Amino acid sequence: MASATVNAGVGAACTWAFDNALSGLGGSGLGEPRAVVDGAMPDVAGHRVISMEQTLQQNAASVGARDLGEAFSGIYSPSTGKLVAEVSGEVPPALMVRNGGHNMINKEVFGCADDTVAFTAIITEDGPRVTWKPMGVNAMNHGEREAPNEYRQPILDLLEGSTGMGVRG
Repeated sequence: MASATVNAGVGAACTWAFDNALSGLGGSGLGEPRAVVDGAMPDVAGHRVISMEQTLQQNAASVGARDLGEAFSGIYSPSTGKLVAEVSGEVPPALMVRNGGHNMINKEVFGCADDTVAFTAIITEDGPRVTWKPMGVNAMNHGEREAPNEYRQPILDLLEGSTGMGVRG
């Protein structure tokens, strides 16, 4: 459960994490701020985003376009029910850097919200498998690295509903 102590200074911490994720990227293009349209970053043509603003077919294509072992950095907002996940990695076509990507999504899409929950969806032969230990957002917002248990099933349900695929977590 988040507390006032945990959430104190979350905005400043989010901004610091975002700025650090942008530093030292060596011009790779990863982590550079992108145009945000109505709080969402659609990427229909590149198939690099899972978002509530995209259709089931677009989200399924985003998952299907990824190789085994590739991952999506994801953020879920319990207060709005919104979920956004973007391909993360060390080289393009990733949109997010592997370390710091969750913080970037939280800032760019969710405005450094203090209730968001971070997760990672890794592509496997059996479909996406969600892990719950990304660094940064969960610790800032909930006081622990792992995503709180009460938000895990809603995240799995949203991922399944938005991609039409079985999701494990």
